[in-house]
Amino acid sequence: TVVYTIRDEAVWADGTPISGADFRFTYDLIMDPTQAIGKATYEDIIPDSIVVGPKTFEYTLAAPTAFYELIFGTIVPKHSVEGSDFISDWDETMWVSGGPFMFDQWVKGESVRLVRNDNYWKTDPVTDQQLPYLDSVTFTFIPDPEAVVDAFKAREVDITQLGGSFTQEQKTEAITTLKSLEPEGAVVEVLSGPMWEHVGFQFGDTRYDRNPTSCNESLNMRQAIGHAIDKQLLVDEILVWQTDPKPLDSYVDAFTPSLSQEAWAQYNHDPARAAELYAAALEETGKECTVVFS
Repeated sequence: TVVYTIRDEAVWADGTPISGADFRFTYDLIMDPTQAIGKATYEDIIPDSIVVGPKTFEYTLAAPTAFYELIFGTIVPKHSVEGSDFISDWDETMWVSGGPFMFDQWVKGESVRLVRNDNYWKTDPVTDQQLPYLDSVTFTFIPDPEAVVDAFKAREVDITQLGGSFTQEQKTEAITTLKSLEPEGAVVEVLSGPMWEHVGFQFGDTRYDRNPTSCNESLNMRQAIGHAIDKQLLVDEILVWQTDPKPLDSYVDAFTPSLSQEAWAQYNHDPARAAELYAAALEETGKECTVVFS
């Protein structure tokens, strides 16, 4: 069972209190079969368990899940959205905000300007100053990777992030360029995020269409591959700019490290052990046992 208690001082930018009804409206909107919204994890909420209060929202999940911390990450203001066509309006409407900033101007394809929400509830714990500190923030859309770096070098933007439009080669080149600006006061951080590469094993007879000698059904074969891969070397070579990069020992590490059981840690890089397991797989299956990557 999960219970959210909403601060008494938490209000939307127009002064309307943020309430349990907003959480309920968000849940109903997501679960509406006519809405093309991802419903994963929300489907685990037992509908009859939901209890709504003026400043509380309670529900029970059908089964424990590490993803409960990720649901209700965005709450929709019922009084502002109710009665609208949510999907079509999502990209068109600047609904009321409950966060530190609110929409001021949106020039599609160029920029979004956010201004301070004077009704935001949070304050600096030391100075008691109402947050946010900034009066406004402007996000500028620059699709060309080289232009992003040039804009930062020219001090046309204060902060930049190397997004998905960058290839790995472009990221490496851009980071090198940005780090060269550190003597001038630039701060460059290369951090990990909730994305990872992994090896997934195909099962079922269709895998033989591409690889007639697949041995994925063999635990020995799968463990041999696990021990054959030098995960730390891959991390060191690919994430060269990150500070002390480490392989994940469980995909849960990316979301809720405290719940990780480090299931992958047992597969350390051990070529000799990999060879033993591979030999056992050959004997077990009576096949050549090859691997096709895609």
